[in-house]
Amino acid sequence: MKRHFEKDSQNGIREFNDLAGALRRLPMYQKINSIKISVTNSSLQESANHLIALLNAKPEK
Repeated sequence: MKRHFEKDSQNGIREFNDLAGALRRLPMYQKINSIKISVTNSSLQESANHLIALLNAKPEK
């Protein structure tokens, strides 16, 4: 997450100082009943392909 914030900060997308708040909120997201997709060490294209594969997967019975 820190690397994403650093990159976004350099690109003017968000302030690096916002990282502390995001880290405080992170545990709340882990409690949400949903599929979590790690984008660590993934390119945008790889992350998108993973998401598309999940969307196209047949539901479990």
